[in-house]
Amino acid sequence: RVGEEARGGGRDGRVVDRRGDWQVPEGDMLVRRDEAIALAIAALGRRGTAAGVPCVDGNDNWGRWRSSFAAAVCAALAAGGPGARIAQLLEPAPTDYFVLKPKHSAFHATPLDLLLRHLQVSRVILTGVACDQCVLATAADARAPEYDLLIPADCVASQDETRCSTALRLLKDSLRADVARAQLIKLPTASAT
Repeated sequence: RVGEEARGGGRDGRVVDRRGDWQVPEGDMLVRRDEAIALAIAALGRRGTAAGVPCVDGNDNWGRWRSSFAAAVCAALAAGGPGARIAQLLEPAPTDYFVLKPKHSAFHATPLDLLLRHLQVSRVILTGVACDQCVLATAADARAPEYDLLIPADCVASQDETRCSTALRLLKDSLRADVARAQLIKLPTASAT
């Protein structure tokens, strides 16, 4: 199904699930794996922007309940190290949308579904970390309102390869997600959006 027309006259939408502070168990392993996928996510993002595909950045609010997305990006950039490099590669464009999420799923207790419906999105291209946690939870919540799912295998990561490949198998088999590599994703032309 990679590259097929979005059903119902809808369009593609990209959701990038990210973490800025990396203060999680095995965070050092996760940041190294995220650094490896950040280039692929950034390349897909450039293609998506050129094609007029809207992007929604989802980020944890770290339980602070007063977080702002701009502050989260600034904190990640200021922290230095690999996390800052990832934040720089994936820095949101002025046209991007964002949601702050209280838990794993970018849909749970956020306006993401309303935003995607407003943007007339029917297929979600989901990228980020961790594949076996936040990406999996977001994908499961995307299936309930019947979004088509595309999860590029080279744009997701987990703490180790086994966890990521197991999650990708589950996403493909149970949630009917396409898990093709990012370069195989056919995006609409800018005039079609």
